[in-house]
Amino acid sequence: MRITFTPTQKDFIDAQRTHAWRRYSPAMARLQRALEPFVGVFLILFAVHLARTNANRGIVLLECVLGLYVLLASRVLGPFLYRRAYRQRHSTGPDLTALQFEHDAVLMDCPGHSSGRLEWTAIRGTIESETTLLLYLAPARFLILPKRFLEGSQLSDLTTLLREKNVPVGYPKS
Repeated sequence: MRITFTPTQKDFIDAQRTHAWRRYSPAMARLQRALEPFVGVFLILFAVHLARTNANRGIVLLECVLGLYVLLASRVLGPFLYRRAYRQRHSTGPDLTALQFEHDAVLMDCPGHSSGRLEWTAIRGTIESETTLLLYLAPARFLILPKRFLEGSQLSDLTTLLREKNVPVGYPKS
């Protein structure tokens, strides 16, 4: 099975989010994103309450800064840092990537950059999210397969092949 794609910044960000939430379920990530605005507003309102009761100015400032951080971290700071990491990693722009999944190995080709052969034993785990499939080579190294480039039954065929090759589902710990 051959999968050819040109990864985008969105694919990179989706993969980083999948990796960041590797120990938790997608439902837990959605719950956190839903609760963040309420917690941030609560902390800011608590800081206002403390200011009205003449509490220590340092504590009031701390509560206010924490509230702002909770409100803005995942919606403003996170995307900014992901875009910055993407630009540093892909300074020349995204390139065509081709992965050929065979029964004895995975053949990789990035025309103009590199090509190689990856033995099945080198893949130490897989994590799947709604948008991405990550193939882990080490705890912080993974191949990104955006699901939008998988046609028809390719995802189920790939999952079956990964099970046949005894690739564990989950994040490699060491």
